[in-house]
Amino acid sequence: MKSFFLLILTAVFWLAGGESASAAPVVGIAVAAIGLTGTAAAVATAIGTFGLSLGVSIGLNSLLAPRTRSGASISGVQGEVQFGGDIYRQGAFGRVATPGHYVFGNTSGANNRYLDQVLVLSDGWCEGLEKFRINGELRTLTQVDAGQGWTKYAVTLPDDGNVRRMWVTFWEGRHDQAANAELIAAANPSSRWTANFVGRGVCYAHVRAEYNQDIEDFQGLFNAPYLFEFKGLRLYDPRKDDTAGGAGTHRFDDWTTWEFSENPSACLYHFQRGYFVSGVRLFGMGVASYDLLTDLYNAAANICDEPVLLDAGGVEPRYCVSLFASDGEEFYTAIQSFVDAMAGHMLERQGIFAPIAGAAYVPVATITDDDLIAEAPVSFGAKRPRDELVNELYGQFTDPANAWGPSDIPSIIGDAATKTADGGETLPRNRDYPQVISGGQAQRLARIAYRSIRHQATATITLGLEALQWEPGDWITWASQRYGTRTWRITGWSLDGESDLITLTLEEVSASIYSWSSADEMPVALPPAAPQPGPRPTNVTNLSLQPATVNGTEGQALPAIAVGWDAIEDGTITSVTVQYRVAGETALAGTQVSQRPAESEDWDGTVISAGILAGTDYDVRVTIATQPARATTWSPWTGITTANTYAVPVANIAREVFEGAVGRAQMDAAARSLLAYLDDDETNPDSLAYVRRLSEQAAEGALAAMIAIQQRSDKLTAQAVRAGVHFQAEVSRLDVAIVTETAALASSILDLTATVEGKADASALSALDARVTTAEGTITSQALSITQLMSDLSGLTGTVDANATVLNGLTTTVMQQGNDISANAAAITQVSAMVDGATAGGFYRLSATAGTLPAGVAAEYVVQLNRGTPETPDFESAGEVLQLLTGGGSRKVFMVDQVFFSDGANMSRGIYFENGKATLDAASVGTVTAGKMQSEDGKFLIDLDNKRIRIIA
Repeated sequence: MKSFFLLILTAVFWLAGGESASAAPVVGIAVAAIGLTGTAAAVATAIGTFGLSLGVSIGLNSLLAPRTRSGASISGVQGEVQFGGDIYRQGAFGRVATPGHYVFGNTSGANNRYLDQVLVLSDGWCEGLEKFRINGELRTLTQVDAGQGWTKYAVTLPDDGNVRRMWVTFWEGRHDQAANAELIAAANPSSRWTANFVGRGVCYAHVRAEYNQDIEDFQGLFNAPYLFEFKGLRLYDPRKDDTAGGAGTHRFDDWTTWEFSENPSACLYHFQRGYFVSGVRLFGMGVASYDLLTDLYNAAANICDEPVLLDAGGVEPRYCVSLFASDGEEFYTAIQSFVDAMAGHMLERQGIFAPIAGAAYVPVATITDDDLIAEAPVSFGAKRPRDELVNELYGQFTDPANAWGPSDIPSIIGDAATKTADGGETLPRNRDYPQVISGGQAQRLARIAYRSIRHQATATITLGLEALQWEPGDWITWASQRYGTRTWRITGWSLDGESDLITLTLEEVSASIYSWSSADEMPVALPPAAPQPGPRPTNVTNLSLQPATVNGTEGQALPAIAVGWDAIEDGTITSVTVQYRVAGETALAGTQVSQRPAESEDWDGTVISAGILAGTDYDVRVTIATQPARATTWSPWTGITTANTYAVPVANIAREVFEGAVGRAQMDAAARSLLAYLDDDETNPDSLAYVRRLSEQAAEGALAAMIAIQQRSDKLTAQAVRAGVHFQAEVSRLDVAIVTETAALASSILDLTATVEGKADASALSALDARVTTAEGTITSQALSITQLMSDLSGLTGTVDANATVLNGLTTTVMQQGNDISANAAAITQVSAMVDGATAGGFYRLSATAGTLPAGVAAEYVVQLNRGTPETPDFESAGEVLQLLTGGGSRKVFMVDQVFFSDGANMSRGIYFENGKATLDAASVGTVTAGKMQSEDGKFLIDLDNKRIRIIA
């Protein structure tokens, strides 16, 4: 039945667009008989049947009069979607917002996955869509297509996974509007929307959704929970018509020349002329142009457009309007709303209309008491009746910044003197401006209303025919000796034809009523409201991973991964699922679900430890579950390396530290050899052997002197066989930290090995050792670093046999024994290369010592070379010693037997020692300065100091 009803409604509504439109409701066209005549009669009854008068019923007094339904101001926002066929035609003036009039719904596609909805927004040709809300929340629009009279937007939904599943097409309502091809193609059945369904002169929104049960915005979508914010009607403006005294191409009978306007006077003019499509009135009064005083409409429009400075900078028009004018409302109501939006009055002259916008005017004349007809009575009232007095004014306006809800206009509170003048009473009044959407404009209107009512004087006077040239709305000055000098607005004008006397009704005005500066503007406070939620998250935010340790009893410490994220505040998220796997593998190592905790607890992470290995690379990803369900996403796999900490009671692990965990024999040999190079002091034991010995003692329960010991070992191995060749890569690591009653030791050994079985090997060994020991009053602090790099091709059968090795050792030692302190730093480098049995190599040692040194030496730096072998090193001075002397100064000593010089091609022995003397075989010297020169046998002597030569035969 629902589909059948919608089909009938759509046909009645849209077929009307193919020929002529009706201003009446879709169902109940006969109601269209209501027209201008009845309205004009009502207005004439209200203002009198003769003479000229200012329409008081919609003038100043109405600014503060209570609103009844028949006289209520109408606004530019509609709160609820309209259903059914008994909806009157209406026009959207200015910027407005509406959920629309639901006229069509259709599903299509496999499993009815597509939903098409049509909602009428306004009759007439409108400017364009600006914003779109679903369930009160703004959604981002992105234009994706456009054609003549329509623009299509993709709607970004917070949980659509960045895949667009909703579109809104804004159809402007051109008078030559085409049929909607998408609706024709999707019609199910095809007769539900055909090429005859045009909607000429109807502005509507076509909403299409590709249904997905996980998208929250799609819950309740059939109820059309939308709000369309758009710029309303394009209108005729006589100021832009050069055939009507203006300047421009506007023509009332050519809708293609019209432009968008929110000017209250221009909107009022078009409303009174009526809005026609193909010669049929859709809404508005239908008044002929000769019954409207165009010049006064233009003057009012110019006042409305005057720029006003804003306190925050920039400008805005003095007055704007935002309202829906329905053909179901009395014309009086719409006219009143337009006029109130410009703080104005409506002038009616024997069926001819014109507005007067609120502004300061120049008085057209000044009169005195002598100008009054002496015999005619004068009526003067200095005060308004109590029921018209106001000294506090409150009100609201429609605020788009408040989701098109009402916001308070800053209150206007009279001072103490004002209330004293009113008898000491507080006289509050409420005045709303629902047809105004600017806080600044609403404040100006409220101030004008308040100041106007505080100008209380009224009068009735009689003049001669000199007043014939004046008319209601004009300002005059009356300088009265009795009543004072005041400025007055003419609100009524009547002529007595028999006596040629003119009676004027006056009310007090002044320019101060309309004064305004940016300093007068006050901030508009939005009412307290829950913050608008952002897009619904599809996952946690700011995922982070950290190595962690789970501590247990008896000193146990197990590796874990701390998974963190920003604290979850979305109440629809019920759990977070964490998956993890060893890096490089596809099989999951585990899954853990973190459920929403109690309200008082922060939900910003979890810790996973089940099956986690120490020193291992893992990949981790997370997702969320929600209620109600919606589209969610997995985070990318993120890498993390777990901590190497794995602690259980020492006795349990000590037996296993060196068993298969490290290449013990190779590392022991390398470390022993290098330690021997660095220091052959027997009190400095082999690090690896020392650690292994401690472990063995721990296994036997012999570590009673130990205060603390922590050990960890790891081994990673990758193997593959290809074409019968075995490839292997291995990483081994050992870390030990020990504290005893007399020593502290920290050691770390890392061994990297790559092997092609039987063909080639490459390895890198690194050992770090730091310790402090105390024994019998001696304190020793020592740090050790050993690095060995080795490449070997000795296994290549039938080819070259080669290997190369580099070893580097660094050590620092500081020792205090009694009052003596010594410091030593040493560096050793060994290089060797072998090809087919031919070897080359070298050992190099640097040693710097301070403290215990030869007499007169404060610090010493020695370069040494190894004369021995790696197994039995024998370091000797390489000939260079640098010394700082205790008495000041320094010296450099060359401790060598011979010095040779070479130019690269030739080599010659220079200085050498023989029989304890420094000897030079030959030299070519330009100038010699000396005391004595003699032959080797001493028989030839040249005494340069005494200037003599002696020769002994």
